[in-house]
Amino acid sequence: MVDYCHTDRCLRQYILEYFGEENVADNCGNCSSCNNDIDLADVTQEAKMVFSCILRMKQRYGIGLVGEVLKGSKNKKVLELGLNSISTYGLLKTYNLKQIKDLINVFVAENYLTLTEGEFPVVRLTPKGISVLKSEEKIFQRIAKHSVKVQQNGGLFEVLKSLRKDLAEKEKVPPYIIFADSALNEMCKYLPTDEEQLSKIKGVGEIKLKKYGEKFINAIKDYTGVSNASKSEIPAESEEIKSHIETYNMLQEGISLEQISKERDLKMLTVQDHIIRCAAEGYKVDWSLFIKPEHEEIILNAVNDIGSSKLKPIKEALPPQIDYMEIKSVICKHKL
Repeated sequence: MVDYCHTDRCLRQYILEYFGEENVADNCGNCSSCNNDIDLADVTQEAKMVFSCILRMKQRYGIGLVGEVLKGSKNKKVLELGLNSISTYGLLKTYNLKQIKDLINVFVAENYLTLTEGEFPVVRLTPKGISVLKSEEKIFQRIAKHSVKVQQNGGLFEVLKSLRKDLAEKEKVPPYIIFADSALNEMCKYLPTDEEQLSKIKGVGEIKLKKYGEKFINAIKDYTGVSNASKSEIPAESEEIKSHIETYNMLQEGISLEQISKERDLKMLTVQDHIIRCAAEGYKVDWSLFIKPEHEEIILNAVNDIGSSKLKPIKEALPPQIDYMEIKSVICKHKL
């Protein structure tokens, strides 16, 4: 099922071949893969980089760490294991970490790579992957024509989405009955702060405006910090929002918190708070960058005993090697 989720081939073909059927057409014209606006691209070179990296890491690590090495990450584990010194380190630094992991998962789904069983799966090459390294086979992957970048109002979208979900649960209707995603996206783009502005959003009719308008307007005002501004007075983004999103985007590019602090001339505490704020607003954060598995339960126990309202008592109750960022990350991750 995991491989089915990551394959970019015709989903009907994938299912039928899994159950033993042969000579299945490679385009059913009905599934999401066949109907997407996608082009076929040669990713053989990227595949060779990934496969070479796995071999140079002696096929001993999981997808996450392989991705970190290919990205050129300077996180603690990569440096401690000396993986920053291998020749494949940073080969895919122009990709973000999620893109690299997705690429590896596609190669697993198509049997160029395989994962061992157990609690911590290790990624290894298959004979099919070796043939690619030997230039005996090429790999083509469907690439979306229009990739979606993280938007600075992604946090607002999550706020509006959460509000929509609450209203849908109260009325016992599907969320799209309240507003479609396209309507929420337009709200994030134009930031309406009165009924006249909201009525111009596609998908907001007169009935929905009267029924839900005030709640969504108030949510937008709370997020942007706007009280009674006209449309011309609404900023596209406040400087504060730009700042923490900029920090987040730098982190997504594989830049360490220390480097971000230095490059942006910000205090480390400010950089840390930017990441925590983004996580609270709904942006995806790879908590493994900040939380060591062996520390997570210790921190959770301390927070359960002491509470999360003040960090200093928690820090004093924990081993000295656990820093404030790790504590804040655990609190945010578990919404304590």
